[in-house]
Amino acid sequence: MPVRVSVRVRPSFRTGRSRRRCRTRWRPTAGSDRAARRRSAADASCRFGLPERRTETAGPRRSSSLTSRRDASRLRLATRSIRSGFEPTNRPVRADCDGDDERLPLPCRASRRSPLRTSRFPTRCGVRIVGAIFRTKEPTMFRFAGGLALALALTTAVIADDPVQQTEAEHLSAIRAKVSEQDWEGALAAWKGAVEGHADSVPILMQGVALSSGLMRAGQPEVAIGVVDRALEGLVPLAGDNSAAASGIQSAAMIRASLATRQGDVDAGLSVLSEAAAKLEATPVLAETLLRQRVTMLMQAERRDEAVAETEGAIERLRKSLAADAESVPSRIALAEWLLQGANLMQDDGKLDEAVETLSTEWILSHRDQPEAMQAWIRLNTSAVGAAASNDPERAMERLTAFRAAIAAVREGSESPLPQLEATERSLATVERRIEASLKHVRLIGEPGMPLTAAAWVNGSERTPEDLQGKVVLIDFWAVWCGPCIATFPHLREWHDEYSERGFEIVGVTRYYNYDWDAAASRPVRKEMLDPAAERTAMEAFAAHHELKHVFAVTESSELQDFYGVTGIPQAVLIDRQGRVRMIKVGSGEANATALDEMIRTLLDE
Repeated sequence: MPVRVSVRVRPSFRTGRSRRRCRTRWRPTAGSDRAARRRSAADASCRFGLPERRTETAGPRRSSSLTSRRDASRLRLATRSIRSGFEPTNRPVRADCDGDDERLPLPCRASRRSPLRTSRFPTRCGVRIVGAIFRTKEPTMFRFAGGLALALALTTAVIADDPVQQTEAEHLSAIRAKVSEQDWEGALAAWKGAVEGHADSVPILMQGVALSSGLMRAGQPEVAIGVVDRALEGLVPLAGDNSAAASGIQSAAMIRASLATRQGDVDAGLSVLSEAAAKLEATPVLAETLLRQRVTMLMQAERRDEAVAETEGAIERLRKSLAADAESVPSRIALAEWLLQGANLMQDDGKLDEAVETLSTEWILSHRDQPEAMQAWIRLNTSAVGAAASNDPERAMERLTAFRAAIAAVREGSESPLPQLEATERSLATVERRIEASLKHVRLIGEPGMPLTAAAWVNGSERTPEDLQGKVVLIDFWAVWCGPCIATFPHLREWHDEYSERGFEIVGVTRYYNYDWDAAASRPVRKEMLDPAAERTAMEAFAAHHELKHVFAVTESSELQDFYGVTGIPQAVLIDRQGRVRMIKVGSGEANATALDEMIRTLLDE
């Protein structure tokens, strides 16, 4: 006589979602083949999300109450019970699962393969056994029903904690959800679980690099360093034949170096960049980018001599490489990029002209089908035009005209559309406005300057037009977050000490940018909102850290910036004793510093 046993299955954690149903079908095995019975016992089917229905009882009903735990001995005992003589059937008999846990992934579908044998069993329904319904043909099989339900519950609970069972997309979604909620602890735990389950996934490792930036902003630099170090450790073995992994190493190394620098350990950051570049020998363009970042870091650390030496060494190395293999596209691109960096660093127009010639129009016409070559050519020429826009607007306009003619030639001879050229045309329109601003600077020379007005004064008392009358005044437009601005500080300190007693005054003009001062890290940090008084206090700390002695004028409007055509910082404006504009220089660098120093001497002697 058929017997059904009622066993209700309830999740062991809470959720606000509606109830779920778990259906398991079994019938006793015919025959005595033990292996066959084991295979039959493994074919369970569990489905969640079914509408609630009742199944009438076809015989005596019993219920058992058992609490599932991940206990190995109980799992073995239950497994032996269900292997004693059940096989699947399509008869509609089910166990109820009250899915009331907020962590239960929904919808939750399981494979028809057994959770005992498959690694593709996505449910996480850790359960407490209250009752289930099974049909057997022999009353003697009745005692095994509770063991069967317990085995399913325990096995499901074990699988639920295995990060391998979640797909890469599920892991990424979970991490991003935590990040969007700014739940950094949860995001970190989710990422660690993702790495455990998918240690060779480049997207998951790169998600760790992005997470490290959030942890850094959240004031957890040590944790951020640990995350990005783990990401680098996982990416390095994958970089050999995986371009995404190689790009990931570049990004991770730059973030890791930035974290080290912000903690005051510049040498550690430089070492990270060098080591990462050595691991990217198969992708020289990425390796050279990291080495150029070293130069940028040296300049920000006011170690200019080292920066110049590394730049000159790289240029010489690549010149020899290109002489040995003139057809090497990576070497040609790298040389042009280093020449551009050297031109900006040393204000050397000769290096800039050599860079443009290295990636000439004739060369790009035969390599325009190579995306890397096209991108490098566009980047170089756009930078060349922009570099001259500040100091030599007439020359910049000439380069802009030549570049636009080259773009027309490349587009005309191409057999396929080149959408990147359209984007370049739009960016050139922006550069053209900068050139026009520089032309405005030229027109300002010899004209009366605008009287200084400010909403607040920092690092000194207010300077009225009367206070500045009869003095040579250097107006320095800057910001605490501006690296090139910081690179000019040694010259500002020198000029203040050398010329202030001769009637020379420096006034730094800045604005509120919501930057506070992190005393532990000795650096400014961005805040969502910051009271102006607190930001002025941060500026005082910034000035003390950099040993700046000149006063800051903090403006709320852009009237002064508009008058002097400020489109980039740092911008220096020299006013003579009669209040006339005599020189305007944009950007850092020794060429600008030398020109300003000479003009200051000239004006003081007038």
